[in-house]
Parts: sequence; C-alpha cells; structure tokens
Amino acid sequence: MRAIRLKCGFVLTVAAFGSYSLCNDGLPGSGEDSMADKRYRILAVDDESDVLLIVKTALQADGYEVLTAVDGPDALNTAREEKPDLILLDVMMPGMDGFEVLRRLREDTQTMNIPIIMLTGLSERERKRTAIEHGIKYYIVKPFDFQDLTSKVRMAIEDAETNTPF
Repeated sequence: MRAIRLKCGFVLTVAAFGSYSLCNDGLPGSGEDSMADKRYRILAVDDESDVLLIVKTALQADGYEVLTAVDGPDALNTAREEKPDLILLDVMMPGMDGFEVLRRLREDTQTMNIPIIMLTGLSERERKRTAIEHGIKYYIVKPFDFQDLTSKVRMAIEDAETNTPF
C-alpha cells in the first residue's frame, strides 16, 4: 500500500491490484443517499489529473458514472458523443478555457441543455459574474468539500429534471 499526497492537499492511498481510496472528512461513503433510480452520467473536465481523480472518486462513491476530459476539445467531443446528464467544467484550462467550452456547448443543439457546474480555483467575483451571465447556477471553488460537490451535483440534476433553469 502506498500513500500519495496530491497537489490539492488530499491523500490518495493506492493498494494492490489498483484499488484506491481518498482521505477527506467530507468524502461520501457508500452512496446511500444517491439518486438510485437512475445512474446519472457526469462529465468532469479539468486539465489537472489530481482534480479529476478526486472528483471521479467522490462522485462514483455517491453512485454516479463519471466520464473525464482533460481539455476543451476533449470535453466538446465527449459531451456530443456521450450525452452526459451534467458537466463539471473547470474554468482555467490551457488552449480553450471553460468559458469558451461553455459558449460552444450552448451553441450546439446536441449539448445546449446539459446542466453545467463551473469548477475553478479562482474565487474572483468577476469570474462568478461571467458564469452567471452564461446561465450557470452552480459554481464550485477549489479546494472544495466533497459534500458541497455532491450536493450541488444533486441539485443541478434535480433542477434539470424539473426544468428549473440552470
């Protein structure tokens, strides 16, 4: 067994046969509170592999299927091909930033109605304002609490299912 401290401050424990666990007090346990009727698909987009691993681990523990993309073009292709129920989208990425990805997703008839949560290390008011102007209702600042992440994911999916604007 090997413990790895990730850049974001979490500790990842890797055991034999590739199994792993992530240490954080807010990590969901068994997924008992997840929306069990349907297995929702979430696309997590971030250029930092540590963040993707954390998001994927937390959401899978809560019962979600998680797809990942490492940049804007990858996110656009995956969103079109896989039609996720929700997208977690990092703002700061090299090449194409999250706002450009968001703009392109909203222009595409295949992806325009997918709810999106912006995920970023920046807490600047201007970025939040820009996200809100683009129709983003939920915005998560890194480092984030797992319970905050999973509760906002649940709320965004529920909003989409009840046609509440996101």
